[in-house]
Amino acid sequence: MNWKRAYSALLTQLDGLRPDLSSRELLVVLQSWLQRQLAVFSSALQEDYGLRSYSSLDLARYPIDGSSLNAAEEVRQLRLVPPGSVDGLAMRVRDIFWSGLTIESGIDCPRFKDSELRILMEEGTQQLVRACDVCLWAETRNGEHWQPGGRLVPPTIEQLELWAIADGGKPA
Repeated sequence: MNWKRAYSALLTQLDGLRPDLSSRELLVVLQSWLQRQLAVFSSALQEDYGLRSYSSLDLARYPIDGSSLNAAEEVRQLRLVPPGSVDGLAMRVRDIFWSGLTIESGIDCPRFKDSELRILMEEGTQQLVRACDVCLWAETRNGEHWQPGGRLVPPTIEQLELWAIADGGKPA
């Protein structure tokens, strides 16, 4: 199946959903679609955009309900602005998952004041890192510039609880 047919299948699947679907419902549908369409994306795209990982995540472990993902707006944008390439489709899918799996910290980026830092976790060390999606600034929990040591990933609800952070990104 080519990527345009895969995109069309996604739109068809979205057409059957309630207009007021939740962020969690959107990610469940998107993940189900991705599992069926993963072969449309080359191995390189799957790796570059984390698609293989997103297709197999246990979504129940993530703070989706506390994320900034606006499901209705994402569905509207998917319909309104079709991707121009398979890379564009991979990017859109990745961006929707990223918005839905991460939560904002309530702290503005020190470099880009209009962007709130997202709460992430350094893979391996399980260290809390706050990072800006716009300018790529990242800092430790103490506000010090983060020195990359591992890949940044969305933390699970369990990890947020260990850090004493509520779903809304604020300390519990």
